[in-house]
Amino acid sequence: MLRRKIMMPISIVTFLTIITMAGLVPSVARNNSAPGSIVKVRKNKAGNWQLIANGVPYVVKGVCFGPSKVGEDPNIATLRDWATVDDNDNGKIDCAYDTFVDKNLNNRKDPDEQVVGDFQLMKEMGVNTIRLYHHASSAEEIKPVYNNETVRLAYDHPSNNVLLRELYKDYGIMTMAGDFLGAQTNGSAADWEVGTDYRDPQQRKNMLISVKRMVIDFRDEPFLLMYCLGNECDLAISRTNARIYSVDFAKFANEAAKLVHILDPNHPVVLCLSGGVSSSMLEILSQYAPAVDIIGINYYSSTGKFGDIWSRIKKKWDKPIVVTEYGSLVLPQSPTYEDRQLKYHQNSWQDIEASFAGGKRAGNGVGGFIFDWVDNWWQNGEPESHNGLNEFCGVTTQGAGQLSPYLRQLRKVYFYYQEVWPGRKIIYDK
Repeated sequence: MLRRKIMMPISIVTFLTIITMAGLVPSVARNNSAPGSIVKVRKNKAGNWQLIANGVPYVVKGVCFGPSKVGEDPNIATLRDWATVDDNDNGKIDCAYDTFVDKNLNNRKDPDEQVVGDFQLMKEMGVNTIRLYHHASSAEEIKPVYNNETVRLAYDHPSNNVLLRELYKDYGIMTMAGDFLGAQTNGSAADWEVGTDYRDPQQRKNMLISVKRMVIDFRDEPFLLMYCLGNECDLAISRTNARIYSVDFAKFANEAAKLVHILDPNHPVVLCLSGGVSSSMLEILSQYAPAVDIIGINYYSSTGKFGDIWSRIKKKWDKPIVVTEYGSLVLPQSPTYEDRQLKYHQNSWQDIEASFAGGKRAGNGVGGFIFDWVDNWWQNGEPESHNGLNEFCGVTTQGAGQLSPYLRQLRKVYFYYQEVWPGRKIIYDK
């Protein structure tokens, strides 16, 4: 993808012994009392794909969700896990429940601007899924897998599954849980300068530890939609050698996907690649990674359209596709920025809709995730300043930043999705 990559191995919750290289899987106690979701992929006689969640066809109307307070930055070890932050000490997670809409854009909280919370705002927009990475861990055994101590704030605690249950129960929003699978050396414990090596037995073992912990933590949860492995591992910028040793990468991705299925047969596995994934990589994956259920694509273009990605992938690797990231990377250099962002998203969602089963395209699309829910100021290396391409992708903004993380200003694109992703509509001024 196009945004700045961070040197940030992000950790996972408690450790259980990993499968051995001989393929042995230790028994693990499960919480069978939890009413966990059941999600499958289905291909019909016409060759079209669908996602089926709890017996019902499901289209992903998603956002990448990782709000942060202005000034925090993972690169200097100040970024906290949003699911733990309660700075106003009211017993509620700030971004989930305490944000408000600055309707008149004056960067103040006026008397008529009531607290609503991001969870409610997403519901009103029509969001049904968030994408997040499985960060948190309080187990000593897993910390060596994440060898960068600067990320302790992001992982030195259990995963807040109670909050994600509330997100699903009260707002109808499910979660796609992700593991980096070595991207930016997350989970592999590789040296940053060298990058993740998919041929290295110890690094592979480390990554499987991380994947396994994710599954153990989420597999019985009602909010879980699916798992996502990797994040553009096929790009050199992701600090891996997947492009050079594609067969080794494909075999390892298959091993990780098989592990997920052994531990949890009720949820599909996505492998996240770049929008520019090569035909040769797709052919290798189709041969060596059959355990992967869904292809994830992070796709950014100048217009928002996806070109021939649907048919090109179908020819090389016939799997359903979810767009794991898409969004406008246009600098707000003029008052027309929001209009350009809106047009971009209109092109993107119309293209995604056309990819659905029975649509005009290849019938292999199952939805997509917008990048990003809210502008995060740290993404261009100056967390106190709002600048650069990566910091203006949000459906919402934090305004001038003084009331971060509570203030939200809704961009025009929010109201577009409120129309095409029907939710309970509350019309805020725009």
